[in-house]
Amino acid sequence: MQSVMESLETKCDHDVIEYFHKLPNNSSVYTFRVLKTAPIFFIDINMRSIRSQQIMYKLNHFDGCSFLKNPLISKVMAYPLKVMIVNNTISVCPIVAKVYYLQNMNSRTIAPFHPAGRYQITVRISVPRKHVPIMEIIMRYNVSYLK
Repeated sequence: MQSVMESLETKCDHDVIEYFHKLPNNSSVYTFRVLKTAPIFFIDINMRSIRSQQIMYKLNHFDGCSFLKNPLISKVMAYPLKVMIVNNTISVCPIVAKVYYLQNMNSRTIAPFHPAGRYQITVRISVPRKHVPIMEIIMRYNVSYLK
């Protein structure tokens, strides 16, 4: 199996998260800076086929702290998250104010049973009392099987 990242967009609210971008001179690591400690946060994940628009996986308003305590709660996302977090920088709640690092998705983060095709994953992180996500990742990628 081979996966190719087609694009990755990052957004942040510039209030709770100051910045979220690719590290200079490094094509695979992203960094973001948390300005305000987040004792509680929620995750929305939406994975869909680009061609058919069919939703393959959807998780809304999931307790992020519960996920960090036991990532196997969401078995589909446990391994990719483990691979993407650099140096175990995000592991417990509260998420304290500091700089964090994420590694770009690669073939190791794709489940071996993932169907071939072009996909988009949208991940939104939100906190109580904010009406917009504090952080958003939109990832487009292509999965193919080598013959």
